[in-house]
Amino acid sequence: MTPITEVHHLLSTQKAVHSEILVNPGNRYLEYVSADGQMIRLPNVIREFDPSWEDVPAPAADTTIIEREGRIYAIGQAAKTMHGRSAFDKGKLSMMFDSIFAALEPSYGQSILRVENLKIAVPDTRNQDAIAESKKLQGTFEYTRNGQALITTIARVTLIEEATAAYNYGTKNGLYQWSDAINGVIDFGGGTSSGRLYSPDGLMLREASITLPGTNALAQSIQAGCVAKMIGLEGSIFSRLILNGCPILV
Repeated sequence: MTPITEVHHLLSTQKAVHSEILVNPGNRYLEYVSADGQMIRLPNVIREFDPSWEDVPAPAADTTIIEREGRIYAIGQAAKTMHGRSAFDKGKLSMMFDSIFAALEPSYGQSILRVENLKIAVPDTRNQDAIAESKKLQGTFEYTRNGQALITTIARVTLIEEATAAYNYGTKNGLYQWSDAINGVIDFGGGTSSGRLYSPDGLMLREASITLPGTNALAQSIQAGCVAKMIGLEGSIFSRLILNGCPILV
């Protein structure tokens, strides 16, 4: 190997290693930072395809195509348009192992990727389902992403609480008026809502933590309550709905 070839080899190896990749597999969107530093948001919907009888959509800015372990599936807008499995309906944790591969993108011109630390945002890092799914992502995987054959090794997976990420952003950008006091975050997500308190040095106060169903369940409860009131109405339905403070859902 000549000195120039060796330098190219070393540079190529360095490009293949990413110290960390950040992913937020939300109920509505899968969010991650691409290899060129861009924030990517894909609808967190997965649709599997059988190419023996149906066409597989082409990759696009809002759709990623993954081929892995004999399966072909789309993540993103094409999957949403074709009524695929939504994280809202199936649960984002149960889909995490499949959806994360959209974010495993090597640097330009590379076919090998090594991730030293894959950081994934979840509502609660103590959730046993989240822990089990994260362990599946440690190891080496062969797959095709948007037509490119890849080999990816994930050395470590770290779960990060969604509320903690928001708290860190708030402290970094001076959003808390009293930085020497206990501060907190209330995260109203679609699937889950959580409340967390943090000491002045950034330690989460676990005894003050709470996790509840999200805004989707809240909307269903409001709708159910309004329907119950509607059934027992006398006289004008719409006037009674207004008097009872219920939104009219159509």
